Formats: sequence, C-alpha cells, structure tokens
Amino acid sequence: MKYLPLAIEITQNGGHHYHQVWRDEHAAVYEQKGALRTVIGYEAITIKKRPEEMKFGKLCPAREIYPCSEDWGTIAVTRRDLESAIEAAKGFSKRASARCRGKYVDDNTAGALAVLARM
Repeated sequence: MKYLPLAIEITQNGGHHYHQVWRDEHAAVYEQKGALRTVIGYEAITIKKRPEEMKFGKLCPAREIYPCSEDWGTIAVTRRDLESAIEAAKGFSKRASARCRGKYVDDNTAGALAVLARM
C-alpha cells in the first residue's frame, strides 16, 4: 500500500516548529525550534501509518503520521543533540523493521543491538 509521506515541516499551535533532518523507511528525526526559532532539541520518532479511512464524511488517504503524546517514551523520544536522536531513531527503525519481517525485538534485544552497533 502506498502512503502519503510524513510532512517535512510541521508547525504546532503552541509555536513549536519541526523540520525533518533525518529519515529512513521506519523512523525520522525532527529538529524542534521554539517560537523564537531557537533549537530546543530533536525528536526521534517511529513513523506511524494510517490506512485509508472515512473521517467526518471525507475520505482520507493512507498516510504516515507523527506519534501522539501517549507514544512518547515507547516509539518516540526527545534528545538534546542530533547524534543521540539519530541513534535512537535507528533503534526504533530496527525494531519496526523486525516487526515488519515478523520478528519482534524487545527493548533488551534492541539495547544489545545498539551496543553491538557501536563496536
């Protein structure tokens, strides 16, 4: 199934602005800036997908979506620096990729994979 891609630029009502700085098939990193356009940090996320659906009488296409606040700590995290955000996103991507192949990777296994990747 083809999905509309996640936006590269996102602006929140509270004045936060997000710009995608890294991405692969399953994860992405967004630079987060405040209302004054100063960098606050980086958000590493697992890209969620929604199927085509009817919403309020309107057909919405299949699309990628940003994780919601309830997802934070499980499939999304905030980091102060770009390098650690990319490392976290790569971990999310490995887990998502394993799920797609039918091989679940728990947090302990993912942590071990991250240690091995640094060797």
